[in-house]
Amino acid sequence: MTDDPYQPPQPAPYQPPAPYGPYQSSGQSGYGQPGPYPNAQPYQSAPAYPGGVQPPAYSPYPAPQSNGLAVAALITGLAGFFCVCAPVAIGLGIGGLSVARRTGVGKGMSIAGICLGTAWLLAIVGMVLYALAHAPSTF
Repeated sequence: MTDDPYQPPQPAPYQPPAPYGPYQSSGQSGYGQPGPYPNAQPYQSAPAYPGGVQPPAYSPYPAPQSNGLAVAALITGLAGFFCVCAPVAIGLGIGGLSVARRTGVGKGMSIAGICLGTAWLLAIVGMVLYALAHAPSTF
């Protein structure tokens, strides 16, 4: 091999990496920690309840809650251009607010249903009054 500074260096032959630690089967790991417990028992399930009745399965996540009156108030408030839906949306929204006060769910949808129902009701009353005021008189 020549000492030519313009030639790339020759790579070293491949060597497999050293293991992370000495693997021993004597129950001791190589890091000073104890190995498996000497009197370890295999995993056993909990004893059965008396009478063979098992408790219901537990879900780690709570079931999502909803307020049906609040949802109905929002839907009827959105469909308030039908004359019947606007007052229904207001009534359902008030009922949804009382349920939301007890449960804490659906307050925003109830308020939105009341607001939309009121807006549609005012718009319908305004259109009727406008039509009556500008109707041609036939008398």
